[in-house]
Amino acid sequence: HKLTSRDATLEDNKIIIGMGALMYLLAMTPPPQHPRALAIAHSQVDDKDPIRFFITNDGEVIINPVIASTTKTPVYKREGCLSFADRAELEMVPRFGKITVTYQNLVTVDGNPEPKLSLPITETLSSHAAHVFSHEVGHLNGVNIYDEDYRPETCLFFNDGQEWSEQSITDLYKT
Repeated sequence: HKLTSRDATLEDNKIIIGMGALMYLLAMTPPPQHPRALAIAHSQVDDKDPIRFFITNDGEVIINPVIASTTKTPVYKREGCLSFADRAELEMVPRFGKITVTYQNLVTVDGNPEPKLSLPITETLSSHAAHVFSHEVGHLNGVNIYDEDYRPETCLFFNDGQEWSEQSITDLYKT
């Protein structure tokens, strides 16, 4: 899955809900060599029209994620990948130990049962949560840990590598 995922829009809500349920089940079914997955990106199950979202093993749906900033120095950690479940060996992977992320999720408004994309949510993640988030954003950017040219920067941004400013993130989420 080398395609870069496209941004999710309001029209994708039914796909996100339906595929999200399937992806959650896939993530919770461990292959024989690895424990259950920590998250799964849509690009891992749809390589024709990948949408920019992933689901965590606790059921949280992360939509249109952006890694807005990172620490300067990567930290190495052993990782596996559900896309390569046949590989028993974990790969030593560099990730940034602390990241600031912006994303959306699905919310219902004023009792309307039809979910909408939320306003942008910004939070700072560190350690294990930062590694998992970066791993999934890598998938959405068409990158995996077994690529020969993998480096942690390939998981950061999907706007031609330019750093995000508060204004560019606000512009991204305008509908």
